[in-house]
Amino acid sequence: MKLRKFVALGCAAAVLALSACKSGQEKKGDEYLEKGMYKNAMRAYLQVEKKGNGSEEFNDNYALTMTRLMMQVAQKEGVNADVILEYTLAIPNLLANSTNSAVLQEVVQAFCDVAKLRTAMDDYPQRLEAYRLLDSAASLAKRGNAGVEIEKKYRQEISDEWVKKVVSEYGNPGADDAVAAEYYLLEVKNLVPDNKTLDDALLKVRRINRHNLLIWSPGVNEISPNPAINNKYSGHFVMGFGVGGFSPSPTGFKGALNIWNSSGGNVLLKKEQITLVGKDGKEVPNTTEISKECQHTVNKGDPKAGIPASDTPGLEPEADCVTQVSFSFDSGFQPDYVQLKIKDQKGIKYLAL
Repeated sequence: MKLRKFVALGCAAAVLALSACKSGQEKKGDEYLEKGMYKNAMRAYLQVEKKGNGSEEFNDNYALTMTRLMMQVAQKEGVNADVILEYTLAIPNLLANSTNSAVLQEVVQAFCDVAKLRTAMDDYPQRLEAYRLLDSAASLAKRGNAGVEIEKKYRQEISDEWVKKVVSEYGNPGADDAVAAEYYLLEVKNLVPDNKTLDDALLKVRRINRHNLLIWSPGVNEISPNPAINNKYSGHFVMGFGVGGFSPSPTGFKGALNIWNSSGGNVLLKKEQITLVGKDGKEVPNTTEISKECQHTVNKGDPKAGIPASDTPGLEPEADCVTQVSFSFDSGFQPDYVQLKIKDQKGIKYLAL
């Protein structure tokens, strides 16, 4: 019993010592935080941060102040205020070593609330930022085992609502609108990777687009691609399957592949550069030689522009051609898309079986 009493007294002394070690500015900040005077608390905590003399509680209280001030700004000025982005980047760093579950849960809730407000604006850059916030919230929640279900609930609600809206608008397009429809469905796919409703709609649209060259650039196909989207179609070769040139079977695929070279340079195509990629990422080689049409083009030149004529092997820039491709695989292989890859340049085309 005496030992236990000694230990308890020792802990009490340690707590008192910890409190006593706080600077005057930090104590002021704590008082302002408790009273809900968050701007004053921020001013005090900024001084502590500059001097680098914060206590073990400092980062938690500093992050909590930022979080509550951020929510006030969001309600009064909207989520586009610069300070909100600044705080959402700073708060996770302050809580990198935190074990305070109450603080972590409040931050998770706040990040989710701001994410919800951003998605309500129905703007893709805002959605990108919303999902970044959800990812930050998920990381904090997992590490501190606080607010895990909160983040999951908000992500599910935000994703389901977005999927429902976009599928309703673009899930059943006519032939003339299918290219734009695939782009807008892929915007969602970029941030919501696992959603059956979305995947079913995308598969349907890709079937319509089998023969289309998916050209995505401002003013083309009635879309304005966002540069923040990093998708598989951003390569240098745009492809489609020729009408009537699409023949799948349980253990193989043959097709007429239309290739448009947008690489900016003359390229010599080889059959081994074309593969069939499965849903598990495994690749099957093409066994058919490249057509003469794709191997040899003649540049007639433009004498007025000073461009000499040439007769060189390969597919010229901005030229397109058709070549047969064929693949054999076992019955367990699940084909996904055809890929043409030359060094760091590539293009893909989904089979959408």
